Amino acid sequence: MKIKVLEFLIDNLIYNGFDTFFLVTGGAIAPTVDYIGRNKKAKYFCFQHEQSAAMAAEGFFRASGKMGIVLATSGPGAQNLLNGICGCWYESIPCLFITGQVNTHESLDSINSNPRQVGFQETPVSDSFRHFTKFSKKINDVDEFEVTLKKAIISCFENRPGPSIIDIPFNIQNSYLNTYKLKKFKAEKHNIKIKDSDIKYILDKLKISKRPLLILGHGVKLSNAQSVAEELVNLLNIPFVLSWGGFDIITHDHPNFIGDIGVYGSRGGNYAIQNCDFLISIGSRLDTRQ
Repeated sequence: MKIKVLEFLIDNLIYNGFDTFFLVTGGAIAPTVDYIGRNKKAKYFCFQHEQSAAMAAEGFFRASGKMGIVLATSGPGAQNLLNGICGCWYESIPCLFITGQVNTHESLDSINSNPRQVGFQETPVSDSFRHFTKFSKKINDVDEFEVTLKKAIISCFENRPGPSIIDIPFNIQNSYLNTYKLKKFKAEKHNIKIKDSDIKYILDKLKISKRPLLILGHGVKLSNAQSVAEELVNLLNIPFVLSWGGFDIITHDHPNFIGDIGVYGSRGGNYAIQNCDFLISIGSRLDTRQ
C-alpha cells in the first residue's frame, strides 16, 4: 500500500500518542497541515505567530505530561520558532518541531555556486537550530524518512529530555512510501541504581540533623514522580520547599510546605534554605538564582 510521507508522519505520531498539534499555516507546510485538518483523530490549535505555537506546546507538556507537535513553514516561519525551541531546550521539555522546506530541486543543496538562498524563503533550518535541539535533520531522501522520524521522537525523551526538529522539503512531504506500517517509538529508560550505602548515609545524616530541608524541582515532574515525591515527604516528615519549575508538584496547603525559593520566591522558603543544616535536593539543578 502506497502512502504519502505526510500521511505516514501524522498517522505515526497519532499512533504513538502524540495527537495534539500547534501550528501556523504556510505554503511549505500546507499539505501536512491540510491532512491534520482532515484527520479525525488529530487535535490542532492554530496560532497567529510561530513563537506562540512553540510556547503553547511547552505549556501543554507542563500541564498534561504529553508531548506536543509544532508545525511551521519555511524561512521566517521556522525562524520564529527559535524562542520557543530555546525554552524547551533549557527547560528540558520534549517537543517535536516540524518545518516545511523548499523543494529539493530548488534548494541550496542542488547548486554549486554557494548563494545565500535559492528557493523562496529558503533557510538552513536544521543547521541553524542544531545547537538548541537534541536532534536536527533535513530530509533529503524519502527512504531515510522513517528512520529519521524514529530518531527524532526517541531523542526528545532519551536521557535529559528536550526538543527535536525535522525539516521536510515540500516535494518529499508529497512523495509516496512503498511500505506502510505503524510503529511504536519508545526511548530506552536509563535507571540510575542507588547504592544502599548512599541511602544509609542520607538517613544517618537526617537522624543527627536539627534543621533538615528538602528541595523538589522540575526533574520530579519530568520523571512523572509527583506522587512518589509526596510519599517521600510524608515518610520523612521534614519541611520541604519547591523550585520555580516544580511549583505545583505538591499542593501548597501541605503541612510541611515552607514556600517556594529563588529570587522571586517566598521569604520563608529562602530563609529555610539559608538556615537548614542538611539539604536534600531532588530534581533541581540548584540554579544561581536560588
